[in-house]
Amino acid sequence: MKSLSKWDAFLAAFIILSIICVFYAQIVFFDEIFIKRDIGRYYHPLRFIARQIFESGGFPFWNPYIFCGLPLFATIQSCILYPPSIIYYLGNFYRMFSLFILLHIFLAGFFTYLLMKEWGRSKMASFFAAFTFAFSGCMVSAINLTIALSSAAWFPLLLLFYGKTRRGPIAGKNIVFSALTLLMMLLAGDPAVVYISIAVLGGISVYYVLEDLFDNGRFNLNHLAPFIAAVGLFLLLGAFQTIPFLEFIRLTDRKVMPFWVSSGWSVPPADLISLVIPFFNDVNWYFGDYWQTQSWLDNYYMGIIPLCLFFVGAFFDKSKKTNLLILFSIAALTISLGRYTALYGMMYKFLPFFRFIRYPVRFFFLFAFCVAALAGGGL
Repeated sequence: MKSLSKWDAFLAAFIILSIICVFYAQIVFFDEIFIKRDIGRYYHPLRFIARQIFESGGFPFWNPYIFCGLPLFATIQSCILYPPSIIYYLGNFYRMFSLFILLHIFLAGFFTYLLMKEWGRSKMASFFAAFTFAFSGCMVSAINLTIALSSAAWFPLLLLFYGKTRRGPIAGKNIVFSALTLLMMLLAGDPAVVYISIAVLGGISVYYVLEDLFDNGRFNLNHLAPFIAAVGLFLLLGAFQTIPFLEFIRLTDRKVMPFWVSSGWSVPPADLISLVIPFFNDVNWYFGDYWQTQSWLDNYYMGIIPLCLFFVGAFFDKSKKTNLLILFSIAALTISLGRYTALYGMMYKFLPFFRFIRYPVRFFFLFAFCVAALAGGGL
């Protein structure tokens, strides 16, 4: 990475950590913890049980405390073999879990900074993109949807490695790094984010195939080779987790999830005002039905300055990366609207495994990332 020195990376990491320490001082310096919603009623007990079983000398294959028992390792949200989960064993579990969450806000910002520098952005533009993504309404809301935050934090690093798979001598190494990053996203607990990320990598490869076809009149499938290699290696490396997870899914109601369930918590078009007015969507939340309005993501806020710079970057930067970011932002936002568009129903019917994804709003993290990246370009 010629455009990034170790000092640049250290300075960016220091600034992002400093902002986290200011915004979340109650967590970092005092005894407060994150507890809202799914954290307290799902992630805390699930992972605390796993820690107890490990400390007693066993492996957490099974959770004996729900009904007559339930798979624990196969419940992918338990993140048992996710490397950063080691932090749970370094002190008080509840405090360490809160620091685990802050770690992923840091990773989201830091990896975005590295990616923007790799794309040739200035220090200021790279940091602006990093700040916009890591502290967007989407990512901050995902604190209580911990697996969504943990998996999405690795997305910029995946793009960084995959972008180098077309570079001759280092292509093979970065195919391996791309596969390992996908594995980290899977072990972080959100298969939907992994599915979306694989779709993005596939979209990038198809873009290059079509570009070669239109510019040179040749249908060159070699552009798909890095995608096939990276995803194939990921599937091999992650089989120890995906096989029990898929077996577990086969025994649940997810295998026959109807469209009305899959499309639940679609983003109402009126909620998009929250992109510039924080929590405007609470109007629906307070006065609408909990399951009919979108209640999975607390806030969509991006800010008027990042959105203005997003349009500047989209209009003035004519690079391939910008074209792809525009396409992905449009696709992510459209899919997030779910049942309010015809596209989601078509994808539900025809795309493999798509019907296993619950809540269209889960695609919103991709839109937030694209806005942040293009805002950095606009700056």
